[in-house]
This record gives sequence, C-alpha cells and structure tokens, in this order.
Amino acid sequence: MNRFPARGGRLVLALAVCGATIAALATAGFGEVRAASVSPFGRLVFNGTFPGRSLNTSLWRTCYDFGSCRIPTNAEYEWYAPSGVSVANGTLELTARQQTTKGEPFSSGMIQSNGRFEFKYGYVEIRAKVPSGYGTWPALWLLPADGSWPPEIDIMEAWGSSPDEIRQSLFTPLDRAGIHHTVVVPRLSSAWHTFGLDWEPTTLSWYVDGRLEFRLDASIDTLMYPIANLAVADPPSPLTAHTFPASFQIEYIRVYQHSGVGQLRCTAGCPRG
Repeated sequence: MNRFPARGGRLVLALAVCGATIAALATAGFGEVRAASVSPFGRLVFNGTFPGRSLNTSLWRTCYDFGSCRIPTNAEYEWYAPSGVSVANGTLELTARQQTTKGEPFSSGMIQSNGRFEFKYGYVEIRAKVPSGYGTWPALWLLPADGSWPPEIDIMEAWGSSPDEIRQSLFTPLDRAGIHHTVVVPRLSSAWHTFGLDWEPTTLSWYVDGRLEFRLDASIDTLMYPIANLAVADPPSPLTAHTFPASFQIEYIRVYQHSGVGQLRCTAGCPRG
C-alpha cells in the first residue's frame, strides 16, 4: 500500500520458481483448508473471522494510528470511517462511497490491529473478494508494530483499472521504492480468492489460491500487524461514476506458525476457534 511515497512507476521483478515445488504445494491443498488447526505452514495461531453483526472492536481498529484516517502522501481520495465497515453472514465488508467526508470526496472502510494483534514470522492468509471498477484500490498489507517505516510487506493490492491483476511488494530501507511482482488472476473480482504470505526468517513467499507466485530472500525481523483497506485511487469523474458504492469482502484473516518459530502478541486475546 506504500505508507509514505506517492504512487508512481515501480520496478516489477518477476522471479522464476520451480514447477515441481509449485505442484507439490498445490497438491497439499493448504489454500483450500479454511478451518484446519494445522496446515503445511504450522498451527493456526490467529483465526480472524467475522461472526455476528458487528466488528470486534477489541481486536480491530477502523483508522490508522499515525495521525490520520488516510495516507496524505499517497494519491488517494478517501477518508476511513466506521460507517465504511460492516459485518453480516460471516463476512466483513469494507465499503467505499462517493460522499464528502472530512474534506475527501469519498468515505471508505479499513481494519488494522496495531497494539492488539502483532506477529513475527508465519503464514498469513486472507480469503477475499475484491471489487471491480475504476478507482477501487483494495489491499492487505503488514506494517511494523513500533511505528517505523520501512519495512512494509504488501500481501496483495489491486486496482480496478487493471481488473485481472494484483501486485505483491516489499519495501525495505535499502529499497524504499519497493520490489514488486504482478500476478494475473482470472476472474479476480467475480470470484473468491485466497492471498497468502509465508514470512520466514530469511525468505518471503507470496501465494494466490494456494499457488506459489513470488519469492524473495529477505530478513524482516520485527513484529508487524495486518491492515485490510479499500482505498480510492482516483478523484470523482465520469470514469468513477458507475463504480461506487463498492465493497471489499473478507471472510477471514489467518496466521499459522511453526512451533518455536516466531512471536505472537495478542493483547485482546488471539481468536483460534
């Protein structure tokens, strides 16, 4: 999502991966196991589901912690408000609407868990259905719990202007412009998909629907917390007139860890059921 620099041209890095490895991981079926307590990535330590009819606000916050309910250095046009977050039938909806809010032309929704749930190392996965339409910018990403930047890990982000693509990214002190990888996902907005990140001490591996798509050698050694949001990437125009309201739907955000590897901090209790 790129907390500080404005959006712009980026280096896109496509890495080749071993076909046999992809096949073996896909055969394991971890991308389809929704409620299992154990996966090839370890034991389920955080099961962020959305029961009932309202958000669990002891766990999730609906605004950033760094002074604003938007990122002023990004080219985005929304203000995040609690009215943009709803829960029904086991699904979280982050909804963007064209309505002036706090001086911004759109309102929208986000959740983040800083100070309530943070982790270091593990496999994090979201099952979601992204919106379509010009101007939408959904994302799932990780930021450091200590408030620093970088690093930043973008598990997925998508733009409605590129309806069958997502981007996976890493920002570090050595590469503040980011290292990026683009994945074509057929039926991106018309079907549910899983987006995952295997964060290990010396590597990062990104997945879509259980398939390994991108891997980097990188050492990110700090507690981080998840953010899910629906930004608006373009101002009101005839191109956005038929897009909004638009919703980013999420069934779960889960974290798995191997025994003895990583850290977990849950001040509000870690939901595991």
